[in-house]
Amino acid sequence: MPLKFKNQEEYEEWKASQLEQNPEKPDELVQKNSTMIPEEPVQETPTIPFPNLITCKDCGGPVSKRADKCPHCGAPTAKMFQRIIRTVFWTLTTLLCLSLVIFRSSIMESFWQKIDPVIIEEYNQHRTRTNLVLKDHNDLISKIRTVSADERSSLREDYLAESTQWESTLNQFKTFTETNYKRIKRVGIQPDYVRENIKDVLTIIKENEMRFRVLGR
Repeated sequence: MPLKFKNQEEYEEWKASQLEQNPEKPDELVQKNSTMIPEEPVQETPTIPFPNLITCKDCGGPVSKRADKCPHCGAPTAKMFQRIIRTVFWTLTTLLCLSLVIFRSSIMESFWQKIDPVIIEEYNQHRTRTNLVLKDHNDLISKIRTVSADERSSLREDYLAESTQWESTLNQFKTFTETNYKRIKRVGIQPDYVRENIKDVLTIIKENEMRFRVLGR
């Protein structure tokens, strides 16, 4: 019965000892009286035929790429860590944005608290001058309507002389409302309504100027 060896080295050692004992014994007899035990094949890691599956690092089982943990051993996957990192990142980003909004709102509020009284004071000054213009205009128009024909000529000249100053005052008020539109609206005043009224008054003054110039010729 031929001998069996586990590996090549053991076989070579046995062969060398046999040749020393029997130098004239050919290699065929040595090979005939011995045989090699075949080595066990190395077990390869099975490949996963599905592209959406990965191999678990703990148990070697297939795991879906979308799974948070391995269904075989329960070990967490990279997907879970990515989700945790993403959640933490967006939470911190949201908190940072909210903090910036609150900080900006507090700064703007303190700014408007300081600037609103100034805007109100300037607005009241323009409104007072405009009210005086309207009073002088209406008084002069009433006189022109009530006096005799001889006196109307001089009053018309007074109207034409005063109309330039009236228009300048009204245009200043209109420019102020346009420049400080948001600030005026913030304190509760409707700048659109104010500008429309000024525009109507300027139109009336222009029409009266044209009519009085025609009559004065």
